[in-house]
Amino acid sequence: MKKLLTLAAFVIVTSVAAQSSWRMGISAGAFGNHSQFNGGMQNANALFTQSHFGSPGLGLVFRKTINNHLSFQTGLNFRQMGFEYTMARNYNLTKPMSHYMVNRVGMATASIPATLIWNFNPNCKNVRWFVGGGLSLVGVGAQVRDRDVDAGEDAPSGLSGNDFLSQTVTPGSTLVLNGHLMGGFEKMMKKGGMWSLAMWLNRGFAPVAYSDVTYSVNGTLYNHSFKNYNHYAGLTLTYYFKNFKSGTAPVKK
Repeated sequence: MKKLLTLAAFVIVTSVAAQSSWRMGISAGAFGNHSQFNGGMQNANALFTQSHFGSPGLGLVFRKTINNHLSFQTGLNFRQMGFEYTMARNYNLTKPMSHYMVNRVGMATASIPATLIWNFNPNCKNVRWFVGGGLSLVGVGAQVRDRDVDAGEDAPSGLSGNDFLSQTVTPGSTLVLNGHLMGGFEKMMKKGGMWSLAMWLNRGFAPVAYSDVTYSVNGTLYNHSFKNYNHYAGLTLTYYFKNFKSGTAPVKK
């Protein structure tokens, strides 16, 4: 999987560098990943919560302008997906971060997207809206991971001293195709650069990881299973440098 992604990234960078009609950019963003119930006990204790898994992301992107309205984008993106569970407990109002006992396991992902983008006409300030969609080749770190959290000294919080929150994460498919939609706006700069703010919606087609969670509340055991397709939503801020060969003039109506 790593060799295939490395080869694909090398081909992209080499091809782009050889053509002056492309521009390169760097992006940073924040994403929320969602997993879904897969089995085990359907009834959960009121103290237990399955949470969204939040993570930052970084990317190297390449954009080719086909015409005034149509663009193609690819690159290499890095982020995390995973599972997060919490157990509520009594807490001190001066220490709000102690409200939850958290069990969190993340897995690194690398993706190579292929996105077709439709650019609308810019306004008088050279700001334009865009929408797009496409497919991504996604590689996920394949490793069994265990994490345990004990109540321990937090017994007075409502959990007994022997209560715990434990999960085991096992990999599913490690190389998959995902589909995505994106949309946002971008600002063309006078010197040829461009800022872009985009919202992403991503959907996976096959499970890439499974989590089995077991926890105890006042001595009673519960167990659930969840699966993760790498579904996520997020925001990215990207700066595109000017055209490889020369500055790119602002797009005209």
